[in-house]
Amino acid sequence: MNIDILFRQIKEIQFKADKLLKLSVMNDDELRALSAICSQVKTDLKLMESNDVLSSFVDDLFLLDADYTPQLNLIEKILGAVSFGWWKKRCMRKKRMTYFSESIRTTKDQFSHIEYLLKAF
Repeated sequence: MNIDILFRQIKEIQFKADKLLKLSVMNDDELRALSAICSQVKTDLKLMESNDVLSSFVDDLFLLDADYTPQLNLIEKILGAVSFGWWKKRCMRKKRMTYFSESIRTTKDQFSHIEYLLKAF
């Protein structure tokens, strides 16, 4: 794996993460593409021989779950039944958006840190 290609892939992850964070509704295809690129870069980083700090950070790298479905508590389920599904749909959308926003932000920050470690390496 060429280090320049790895830097380009990390920049692509950061660009796609910024693009997804600006959207008001998450696109499933773009989430899956971002997840695939992240997992590919993680495997490339594991194959690359590096120092202990980078390898331990790569092992702890968080991968985005593109098929995430939030769990509702009992009160939200009851409100969903009373409102004929409107409340359930609203809660599911908000929880999913919150999860993806936090996950994408975390992923972007982690890959920024990896980029910094690779430049220092």
